[in-house]
Amino acid sequence: MTAFYMNFSKGVFNMKRFIIALTAAAVTMGASGLNAAAASIPAVSPRDGVTISGTTLGDLDGTGTINAVDASKLLALYSEMQNNTRTVSDHEINICDVNGNGKLDAADASMLLTFYADKMTGLDCSVIQYRNYLSARNDVTADRVTRRFDWVDYISGKDTVIEVEFNRASYDYYKTVARITNYRDSGEYLNEENNRKFVRFFADQITSISDARGYDDYNKIHLAAQFVQSIPYDYDINSRGLEDYPKYPIETVFEYRGDCEDVAFFLAGIIREFGYDVAMLLYDDHMALGVAGVPGASGTYYTSGGKDYFYLEATGFGWKLGDIPDDYSSSGAYVYPM
Repeated sequence: MTAFYMNFSKGVFNMKRFIIALTAAAVTMGASGLNAAAASIPAVSPRDGVTISGTTLGDLDGTGTINAVDASKLLALYSEMQNNTRTVSDHEINICDVNGNGKLDAADASMLLTFYADKMTGLDCSVIQYRNYLSARNDVTADRVTRRFDWVDYISGKDTVIEVEFNRASYDYYKTVARITNYRDSGEYLNEENNRKFVRFFADQITSISDARGYDDYNKIHLAAQFVQSIPYDYDINSRGLEDYPKYPIETVFEYRGDCEDVAFFLAGIIREFGYDVAMLLYDDHMALGVAGVPGASGTYYTSGGKDYFYLEATGFGWKLGDIPDDYSSSGAYVYPM
């Protein structure tokens, strides 16, 4: 759903060009090329739940936000390290290595600002997920691709990784399949045989991790939710040039981004493979999913066909079964069982 993008697209575009210019300054001019401009840029909060050594990756000034000040400080730190004017601790490198190459360099500052620029267009993810997003964006022409999903499981506190490798031809095929615009028929995004096998792979991976950690079904569903919530949120207008373009799960995984209906379809498909009844919950400008029959579920639910479907948000990290954003807590929803 893209109801909010067009209202500020021009402002976002101009801001993004400005920040991209700052990125170039970070690499070519050093920290002094950023300091004056940094104060004029608003901060963007990172997604909750993904931390390194208790500190948000990239948040060098410790404000709990990612902004141009962080990139400026990072580049200054890199310069001091290069000039041997100070010793950089392992902890500082841990926070600052935003591109994940195991060292501190000017590319970290460049990536931090690029990350900030993409955030301004609506992309929502942590720095860790952004590294995976850039990797996915850079290998779109490969015949065989790998996608990696990283997040911190808030139930166990453990770093969690799922990887999948598949042929680009599968993605190319689904791009040619006609879109279903009547959400009453949205089950078709999950029912097609090959696409369902693809979704089942992730359901099996999550089940294996859940079993190893001794989770019950309630926590297994939240592990699945965390996995899908870790996918960067992005508007269809950015990825496809259209205001609304529902994607098959294999498209969402290949592109490593999606909007509310894309990730809701994906998460619904995974939970359905666990053996639970699911439904799509459609609002005026949003889509989520409902899950029925989960022991221990509480909170907001919608009743359809004699079943209570508890609300589950597929966008934004950390939402739990039955939790509903304030924007939709008093809204009615169309309920489409899958």
